[in-house]
Amino acid sequence: MDVNDSETGCYYQNTSYDYMPTNIYVWGDITPFITNPYAHDEVGGANFTQEQSISFLGYTNDDCGDPLTLNVTPSTEEIKFYANHTAESFNCTSGISLIGANAYSCVLPTSLSTQIGWYNASFYLNKSYYYSNWTFKTSTPSLFYLHPLYKLESAGVVLVFTDGDTAAGISR
Repeated sequence: MDVNDSETGCYYQNTSYDYMPTNIYVWGDITPFITNPYAHDEVGGANFTQEQSISFLGYTNDDCGDPLTLNVTPSTEEIKFYANHTAESFNCTSGISLIGANAYSCVLPTSLSTQIGWYNASFYLNKSYYYSNWTFKTSTPSLFYLHPLYKLESAGVVLVFTDGDTAAGISR
């Protein structure tokens, strides 16, 4: 670093670091974007049924607009996708994959116990020396609908004849 030292005679050099150490930390901004799932009324958008998987895709930039790579290891909790329902939220944190320099995907499986109804999506980010940030993706009335799956788990048949007898071996 070059310093114009023509005026250094006018100033007394004071280094107080030995008595009062100072550190400067520079923090940046994370800008998150959710691209998938598409809204139910957008081209490529869809609703889902219980036991289907819902794919999330998002990407991040720093405050200069450059790609920002985050750690996809679940224990770091740098990336969290959520499917948000009025009754509860579902976290898609395990199985996040890095795509390219700054895009992240996650597949959220649903089950018969997953709440049916309208959902929105959210994307939460956290990284050392960056301010945490999040974004929501919504639509009207919401981003997608999770339909119930009607499923016959087991079937049983009992034959009753008109005279009231129950058929044990279906022979009469």
